[in-house]
Amino acid sequence: MDKYNFIELIQNKTILVRERTHHSLKKRLKELGVTQLLESPKVRVKSYVTNIRKPIGSIFNGTL
Repeated sequence: MDKYNFIELIQNKTILVRERTHHSLKKRLKELGVTQLLESPKVRVKSYVTNIRKPIGSIFNGTL
């Protein structure tokens, strides 16, 4: 059984960005021009491991 690592940027119970590593999350936020979201108190970053495959991307690009 495969295990998948995910890092999610969550605001108001909505997943804004989901990536496989913290580095790729920061890179995606830099590409989108929203790096200030990491500093916002209303946003949290959650890391977890699961055996369920989930889509990678962001709501800004319409891939989630």
